[in-house]
Amino acid sequence: MKTIYFVRHGESQSNVMRVFTSSPGGFPLTERGKEQAKRTSEFFLGLRDVAFFSSNIIRAIQTAEIIAEPHGKKVVQVEDFAELDTGCLEGKKNSEETDGYYQHILQQWIEGRSEVSFDGGENHLTALERTKRGIGEVISSDNNGVSVIVSHGGIMTMTIPFLCGNVDPETFYSDGKNRFIDNCAICELRVNGNNPGLSLEMVSWARTDHLPGDLKYAIYRKKKEI
Repeated sequence: MKTIYFVRHGESQSNVMRVFTSSPGGFPLTERGKEQAKRTSEFFLGLRDVAFFSSNIIRAIQTAEIIAEPHGKKVVQVEDFAELDTGCLEGKKNSEETDGYYQHILQQWIEGRSEVSFDGGENHLTALERTKRGIGEVISSDNNGVSVIVSHGGIMTMTIPFLCGNVDPETFYSDGKNRFIDNCAICELRVNGNNPGLSLEMVSWARTDHLPGDLKYAIYRKKKEI
């Protein structure tokens, strides 16, 4: 049995600007995002034999490097943990129209229509396959201890619950709250078996109790969304 922690990256410039983006370059962490990452690093201080991974996108890399620094470890980039490819939404600002389209696609996936894709982007099958492949790469690495993976809100919320055998996605998303997780929220998973026969179990979802109140919530979101 192996423990994996998925962490959403800290607040980024794209978050503040409310822009959809999955491109590797640009949109680094804000100062607030860096502070969130520093506080998150404290959560993992007591761990031994820990390895650190991130997507290949700058905001995730920066977050992972800050978290890994006290351990003196390098961060391994895994492209499969990149944010959802939302195709036609890339570079567009969040608005009633763009968010409506985004939520519509997510709802299709929740209802089991995994072949539905973002126009010019990926479908749910692709997102699930690459996330599982990335997890397989992590557990197949030389590290036998705990793994910390810094990824993104969209890909985490739309893959992890579907890959965990102890979670019913329809129930999980029923109240709408679990479609968003805050910056530097932590999800703990247990992994049984080896790739390709790995079995995942969700232990906790989107914890933010390691963050003080002024860093806990996404200040760039509308109050009604928090």
